[in-house]
Parts: sequence; structure tokens; C-alpha cells
Amino acid sequence: MSDPTTLTEALRAWPQPYPADQPQTLAAIVDADPATVTHPLAWWLRRQAINVANRRDGHFINSPADVKDLISKGYVLHPWDNKWRSYALTDTRQPVLVTDDNGKKHYLVVTTPILPKPEELDTTYRWLVLYGGDTSILTKPGVAAGLGKLCRRRTVADICFYTRETDTVFSSIRAAVTNRNGIDEPVAAEVADAFTAIGAAITSSALPASPPANTHHRKDAR
Repeated sequence: MSDPTTLTEALRAWPQPYPADQPQTLAAIVDADPATVTHPLAWWLRRQAINVANRRDGHFINSPADVKDLISKGYVLHPWDNKWRSYALTDTRQPVLVTDDNGKKHYLVVTTPILPKPEELDTTYRWLVLYGGDTSILTKPGVAAGLGKLCRRRTVADICFYTRETDTVFSSIRAAVTNRNGIDEPVAAEVADAFTAIGAAITSSALPASPPANTHHRKDAR
């Protein structure tokens, strides 16, 4: 069967009930790990939702608040549990859009189960690195050192952590801040030294101190 192009065709092709084990909202479908979206209709809906999201005006990442906001929107930045996701950014600090072999646009992101290696991230871009979990990962052997190395060998905009296991917690190394349920709090003492060391490496990774002027009217490169 060819890929449906309309809702009528899609619903006629899959008349069986929508499975309960698949994401139950469009936001959840987009936010899910693609490997878990196994039903053909769910996958088709995911593609349509992402295409709509990609037609919006460009998103600019000029601060940790922008990162947190784009995560909450659910269709631009997607942290995955216990995984590292590195998003390529343009010179104007927008997520890079690329087109696949089927003509579909998606954000350029490198997903790894362990720390991203410098050679996995193209030197053409600056990178926003997201971890789907809390900052305690920095206490594991080699993690803080590995992130410092990454920042020294690639241009890194920020390294952020996000989890919703109990509270909603967002942390930014560049800003040296943790936000729990909307309220800023000090960085956990056990990772404070790691924040300082990695933050220094980020600052020296050639990221401009402020965004280029008048970029808020521009759109993502298509």
C-alpha cells in the first residue's frame, strides 16, 4: 500500500481500533522515541505533526530559558530518558533543519546512549547537548571529563539536563542554574565543581557572548 496523502485515505487504510499502547495525543506521538511508535497510523500522524511544526517560524536559542521553553512545547527539543541528544544549531542559534531522502524536514540531532564523542558532532555547527535525566549523571566516572573534552573540541552552546520523574527539573551548565517546578535553586553540591569546570570549557568554545543583531525576524534555513 502506498503512503496515504489524506486523512480519508489514512483512516480507510487502518480501520482497526487505535492501539492503547501507542501515544494517545499528537504531542505524545511527536515526543516519543521513534522506535516505540510502531503502529502505521501513529507513525503517519507523527510525520504529519512534525511537518506542521517545521513550518512554523524559526526558533532561536539565546538562553537556557529558550531551551526550557522549547522542551515544554514538545515539538522542537525532545530529551529522551537516559540518552544524550545533541542538536545542531546555525550561526543564528536556530536548530538546523535538514531534508531526508523522502523530502521530509527534521531537526539535525545526534542521539547516543552514552556521552557524544567529538568526532560524532560535525564541526560545521555549534551544538546544544541535552541529557534526559538529572545532573547526578555527572558523578559517574568519566562523564564530567568527557563533557569537558567535548567542549574543548567542538563549539558547544550549552549542556542541559531535563527530567520529569517526580518533579520537573531543568539544569543548564552554561548558566550554572537548576530550575525545579519553575523555581530556580542552587546547583547540587555534588556536581558544583563539575558545573564550574565544564562551564569554563563551554565559555572558551568560541560561542559568541550575545546573538547577532536583528536575527529574531529570520527563519530557519529550509
